[in-house]
Amino acid sequence: MSDLSDFEAQAARPDQSFTFDGQHGTATFAIEPGAEPQDALNKLAGLLLGLPADTVELLDIIEVRAWGHNPEAGGPYRYVKAKVRKVDAQAREWRDAADAWVKQRRPRPITPKPVQGDCTVFWPIADTQFGKGPERFGSTPEAIARFEWAAHTALPHHLTRLRATGWRPDRIVIPLLGDLTEGCEGSYTNQPFTVELDIRRQFTLALEQVDRLIQEACRLVPEVVVTGVASNHDRNSRGSGRDNITTDADDRTLQLLDVLAYKLNDVRPQVRFVIPDDPNVTVIEDRMTVAGIHGHKPKVSSSNVPGSMFDWWSKQRSSLHPAGRAQVLVTAHFHHRFDLGPQDGRYLIGLPSMDGGSGYLADASGTWSMPGVRPFAITEQGVVGGGAEMLVWPEDRRKALEQTGVQVA
Repeated sequence: MSDLSDFEAQAARPDQSFTFDGQHGTATFAIEPGAEPQDALNKLAGLLLGLPADTVELLDIIEVRAWGHNPEAGGPYRYVKAKVRKVDAQAREWRDAADAWVKQRRPRPITPKPVQGDCTVFWPIADTQFGKGPERFGSTPEAIARFEWAAHTALPHHLTRLRATGWRPDRIVIPLLGDLTEGCEGSYTNQPFTVELDIRRQFTLALEQVDRLIQEACRLVPEVVVTGVASNHDRNSRGSGRDNITTDADDRTLQLLDVLAYKLNDVRPQVRFVIPDDPNVTVIEDRMTVAGIHGHKPKVSSSNVPGSMFDWWSKQRSSLHPAGRAQVLVTAHFHHRFDLGPQDGRYLIGLPSMDGGSGYLADASGTWSMPGVRPFAITEQGVVGGGAEMLVWPEDRRKALEQTGVQVA
């Protein structure tokens, strides 16, 4: 076939011509009134090239002109000049499959989650025991890294997850539930020989880390509440003997709370400090009544800590203990997470430790403690995250798998 270089010369007869240079070429042909150029091209491809109709693809129409006259068709023929391309059948199949895959993988419109309401995030801190000597999950350097991960990585991520499910965190409550420092004497006989830091450096480290946590919380929400309670490792012993103290209020966590309240009173007006009347329990009224204790005062069964703690809590309702009127009770001290509830509309939440582990716990019970944080949120409908998550520093996950064969979820 020859290329039709003179378009006008072909107006006398309805010839069709295809000229290809490799895969690409030019087609010149006539179509009847009302016919689509692509339809005509496909038809001609089958007739003239002996190929399936879908093996020639129209790239671009160069020119369309009227030609002749067809009264029966209701108008003149049209003469078309077009750029065309041969299409390999297998290549077309692959291309169609790729187009379908791309279309399937294309991001779908994100439907916003319905807003469920405001919530208060509780971020309890307990049993960091800064200054403690080596344990299964490390000592002071690991305790610092673990705390900083919890404050600056886990906390923002936790709030992001809440927002993704429709909740709007508008307040963070930070209960300091004791044993922030290891102490040097007063809880165990071996403490003077196992600690890495003296009392002054333990306290300074705890003060610095909690202050930075408060700064992070202020960056995330408009209001921050900080409170705390007394504990066994943080009590200021006045000599030998674990009970040689003045009062329960003679405690480093409460001392740290006082220092922060004094330091931040004018610097960060969005921070509110709650100093408890009873040094052993703090109560926060926020959508629900939440009480926090360290957990060293109740007499509980080591074989059933959650059950006996719940029994103790139930008895406080009749004895007018401040914790008795709470709907949520948070306790530390036992170095492992547990949850009970809701029972009669009440939730019991046991916190994991944030230290490097407890050899004492392992020797006494055969149970090792997995360090971590246990946040939860309070809403008008109840507790969000109750019984659910414990956040674990990735390095602790690795050590747990390496040393014990336990895959932490």
